[in-house]
Amino acid sequence: MLRKLHATNSPAQHSRTVAIAVDGSAHSDFSIDWAARNMLQPSDRVVLLNVRPFADMSMFGGAPFLEYGQAAADQDAFFKAESHKLLKQKAADLHGRGFHVSAIALRGDAREELVFKVAELAADVFVIGSHGRGVFGRAMLGSVSDFVVHHVACAVVVTRMPAPDWADSSKGDTAAATTRSSQSAAPPATQTENAMSAAPATAPVPHEPKTVHEEVHAHSHVDPTRTVCIAIDGSKSSDYALSWAVKHVLKPETDQVVLLNVRPLPRMAMYGAPFLDYSKAFVEVEEANKKASHELLLEYAKRLEPYNMHVRAIALRGDAREELLFKIEDVKADLVVMGSRGLGAVSRTFVGSVSDYLVHNLKVPVIVTRLPEA
Repeated sequence: MLRKLHATNSPAQHSRTVAIAVDGSAHSDFSIDWAARNMLQPSDRVVLLNVRPFADMSMFGGAPFLEYGQAAADQDAFFKAESHKLLKQKAADLHGRGFHVSAIALRGDAREELVFKVAELAADVFVIGSHGRGVFGRAMLGSVSDFVVHHVACAVVVTRMPAPDWADSSKGDTAAATTRSSQSAAPPATQTENAMSAAPATAPVPHEPKTVHEEVHAHSHVDPTRTVCIAIDGSKSSDYALSWAVKHVLKPETDQVVLLNVRPLPRMAMYGAPFLDYSKAFVEVEEANKKASHELLLEYAKRLEPYNMHVRAIALRGDAREELLFKIEDVKADLVVMGSRGLGAVSRTFVGSVSDYLVHNLKVPVIVTRLPEA
């Protein structure tokens, strides 16, 4: 069920349709403001969406066989009034900032209603907060953002409110950062500890993995307003993410673009018997992976040259999730763009979705793009 509440005069032809989820929480307000400052254009068609829940009969108490029709109707009327009031207020705010806005009230399951409406609108971008508890006292965002990232056909921007000034960020570090800090701060091992932890002579390890940061291209902005990280892997999804970023979010005059690629560590299992020394093979595979990563980064950096972008390209090595998380925080990114391969639930369970991991763990907005045919 829906109702169109608010519409402002709009140009004859919109460049894009941008849908924004609204629930009245601080996270929702932040996502609206973020979109206005970082993405929205005067020619955009902006559509605000709010989903109110069905009346909850269980809250009225009493026997389930009794008639609570009037109470349910009253509750629904209250929800409806609150939804309309919220949408009108947020639409008026954006209109005052020079944008063409319409607002639509929906009712039902927030996840399903949003996915359906975004598809019906043929939206180019959908913006939603990472989590929040809005006017109806239940989380519209959070699990909803997870759902739409996997099911909406267009690009999804998941925003995240910055930590308050009083928060001790050192206590809220992510797992990857914590692991690295503990490793770097660990005291030197004693001779006994080294002997106990050493690998058996029959299973030599070529070398311990070390943090890799190989900057293969550096065109730094003197005073950037934003740092935008783009994760690339050479896939069609990655190609599309780069093109999408150029078209929709990147600003050559003010942005510092950081391209990131993570190559895997060579696996010992691929070489056969564990008691043989495969150090040479390990090094050869590592060098081949390194060369391929550097060439890929240089190729993507070259693609951005016609747009006069300030580009850094950095090669990393290890687990893609942890390495990207660490480096994105290390360069103090303001925004992250990456593709989604559109994996199903089974594939995501076994392979692990890098985009899921970053959406859940990064402290900055993440844009997950999706190939139109995916």
